[in-house]
Amino acid sequence: SAARNADEADVENSRTASTPDNISTSSRDSLIARLGVLLNNESSSAEAVRTAMEGASTDILKYFGKSILLPRREYTEYEMKMFRVDLEAILSPEDEMLRGFLRSLALGTTGLYAWALSQNFEAWADLGFFVLFLFFADQVALSGGGFALGIDILVNLINEKYRDRVSVHEAGHFLTAYLIGVLPQRYRLSSLEAFQNDGMINMQAGTTLLPTAAASSSSKRGGGGPPPFSQTP
Repeated sequence: SAARNADEADVENSRTASTPDNISTSSRDSLIARLGVLLNNESSSAEAVRTAMEGASTDILKYFGKSILLPRREYTEYEMKMFRVDLEAILSPEDEMLRGFLRSLALGTTGLYAWALSQNFEAWADLGFFVLFLFFADQVALSGGGFALGIDILVNLINEKYRDRVSVHEAGHFLTAYLIGVLPQRYRLSSLEAFQNDGMINMQAGTTLLPTAAASSSSKRGGGGPPPFSQTP
């Protein structure tokens, strides 16, 4: 019985030693630091994926790729109605918060400009023509990127709810990708952040993902893997 008790103690100790709570902080910090270096190098994407899978297998990245993917299937029209699924709203969502901000901005600017014209028509008319020239130049040269950047800066400065909503939205992309085994590379929470970090003027908030991590993990679970993508707006 003493030998059996010793064997049981060894098994229990081995289980305890392998739990995530007992993984050394140095090992976790080392792997996360290595991942950070690899993710900052576009040519090291495959190595970053392998490192993440290694972390998942040793429970350093405890939840990476651990979700269960359900098989894909087509849903009937009856199911759509029963669950009140609006496909048009899902496939072509409308940003009512941003639209409301633009409507208020347009009305306020128009009213203020009309008042300014009544005070000094010539000076404000010249300014108006100059602003119109800049607007059309932006549309031609930057595909409206300058205007979009300016609006994004304004709405982020004025509307705290909009900032919070964008943060939660991108966190959803990031967390979902992590759980299904798709390695998140980076995220941007505003057009200004994308411009400052990537030098891209016509880029919205988004999360950049490395889709290659999903292939092996989803095939092992038997679920339908996610479609290949790299940018989720």
